[in-house]
Amino acid sequence: MAKTNYTEFFKPGRINHKVEGFDFDQNQFENLIDCWTPYDQIPVILDTSITKLNEFCFELYNMDYKDTYSRLTGLCDAYARKTIKTLAGMGNTSALNIMAKHFMQLDEQNQKDAINITIVNDLEKKNDDR
Repeated sequence: MAKTNYTEFFKPGRINHKVEGFDFDQNQFENLIDCWTPYDQIPVILDTSITKLNEFCFELYNMDYKDTYSRLTGLCDAYARKTIKTLAGMGNTSALNIMAKHFMQLDEQNQKDAINITIVNDLEKKNDDR
């Protein structure tokens, strides 16, 4: 089964595929990615090898485990950013802080490293005594 429409991933109600020869299914695999499980921990959690995950991913996504992980985590990041943006637009303080510190990179470290510019009015003042 080769997926070409990545917006179908993680949607409730979509068909869960069980690949023959594996003790886990598509939902279990995607749920681990959906909660940002590190790349090297997924084989440990699923009690399988990267070689077997390559087979699993080729069967479902038509790409190897590394590429599947990269695409799905990218999709998770995009969904998370969209949710945070929506919540920030509704005035959620935590979401506003996340946007300012992480997405817009307006944290204290960036402010310390920013170029300081001072505007000095060195133009001669006109005499308004008319």
